[in-house]
Amino acid sequence: DEASGNIVDIGAGVVLNKNLTATGNIQHTKQGLAKITNLYAGINYITSGETIRFKIGAIAGVSMLKWSEAPLEFARDNYEDIKQEAVLYGAQVGILFGFSDNLDMTLKAQGLMLNQTLEVKDTQNTLEHGLQTNIMVGLRYKI
Repeated sequence: DEASGNIVDIGAGVVLNKNLTATGNIQHTKQGLAKITNLYAGINYITSGETIRFKIGAIAGVSMLKWSEAPLEFARDNYEDIKQEAVLYGAQVGILFGFSDNLDMTLKAQGLMLNQTLEVKDTQNTLEHGLQTNIMVGLRYKI
């Protein structure tokens, strides 16, 4: 399905206080013919708890979109190397399952506003990448 894709998200962060963290992430999404790379910073509030904790956060950064080939069959002759950059912003919520003092498994959902619009030259057609929604499972290690 062209509406879904695969994501790799790697980040590093700092603990600001007992419940507040700041992170920097690079995220790569392959969705059909589109490749989206997001560079973003986030600030997250994480609840206190022993085994299960919840988090909510805000995200801001830059999104880079590249098409591997012309996205529309009729536009193949009008295809150029299509790359775009735009500001992204969004939010995330998640659950952290503690395995130890330093290791958590995370389940999180993100909503990112990308505001990418592809205009196919010599036509009046556009393709928009507005909202990117992600559901991710991962590990979080604290040093």
